[in-house]
Amino acid sequence: MSQYYLNPIHPPVKNTSHYTTLGGAICGGPGYAPTPLLFLVPNRTWVPQTPYRPSSSSSKWRMTVDQTDRLAPGQSSVAFDHNGYMRQGMKMTQLYGKGSYTLGQMMNGAGDRVLMSTGLGKIRLYVRWPGYDEWIRPIEINTSSGPITRADLAAAVALHVSRYFEAYYPMSNGPWRIAPSNGIRFDMLVLVSITNIFEDVWQADIAVDS
Repeated sequence: MSQYYLNPIHPPVKNTSHYTTLGGAICGGPGYAPTPLLFLVPNRTWVPQTPYRPSSSSSKWRMTVDQTDRLAPGQSSVAFDHNGYMRQGMKMTQLYGKGSYTLGQMMNGAGDRVLMSTGLGKIRLYVRWPGYDEWIRPIEINTSSGPITRADLAAAVALHVSRYFEAYYPMSNGPWRIAPSNGIRFDMLVLVSITNIFEDVWQADIAVDS
């Protein structure tokens, strides 16, 4: 596992170019190409994912599908970053293990009520790790202190991904095998953002530090 961490005082120089694997899911028109993103952490790579897709026969199907068979989102994305960084993500072990106060000191816009405009009481988080079954779990976004903050949303996503890993390892032998050894572990995961794929369904955009 990489022990490399972002340092906002002395940011690293080396850049590695990658594409978000959900880029195709958040496009609204034909001919779209995802914007290349730069990871500053060496050996950080995107996890290839298949975007959530409801049954085309569902009465709730209201999404448009363009010529490249990509889905147009209802909302945009919510990003999770250290202060002073953009689209780099944060280690899920930090999000899962730190309290709200500590995350508030570390995270860009930690106190932002990021889903307040949705008008929803909860969202559904969709996880589908390559080679494994899908996982959909609710996240309450109206809390006792008001609409959920960016920091608390990140912690909730990390908690569900942690439970997903606990439930499914080691059940695959592919290159993205979830396993405590010779595989992908939870402490290698980075949460970059969540993207609204369909109505109240949001999917996590995840990277791995090898």
